[in-house]
Amino acid sequence: MTVSRQPPGIIVQIVGTMMGDNGRSCEEHAACGSVLEEDMVVRLRRVQVLVEGREERAIACIWVTDGVDRCRVGFLMRHMVAHAMQYDGALAQITRVYSGNEDECNTAERRIFHAKRGCCDAAIISCMPVADNKNRERMEDNAGGKRSIDKKAKLDGDN
Repeated sequence: MTVSRQPPGIIVQIVGTMMGDNGRSCEEHAACGSVLEEDMVVRLRRVQVLVEGREERAIACIWVTDGVDRCRVGFLMRHMVAHAMQYDGALAQITRVYSGNEDECNTAERRIFHAKRGCCDAAIISCMPVADNKNRERMEDNAGGKRSIDKKAKLDGDN
């Protein structure tokens, strides 16, 4: 059984917003992430992308207007892929758009903007599923979490 709960107040960082490649280009924009502004909404989706000729899993951020998915504007940071199942389909609202402009951002934000090829912060605004205990244990086991290590140690101790 899956239960939903209130939006968790999680802030995520969307990167690669100023890149025009990796499946984000469309007929309207050279770099789709350039359209991002505060208060815009994006949907998070699990996707497969090519990275240096190798297929990898990622969490894409897709700009949503009038309830319709439009352009892929960026990705969540790579370490978030371990939580892709939890974030798939979630909505997030842009809270801060980083810039390379000295007047708009401080030095640290400008560094992040250039290092990540565009960056912004977003808050999760949709309810996220909470799995029941059996599904939660299975997800932790698949992720190699502490619970699976504890279970293995317990089983080894029983022998």
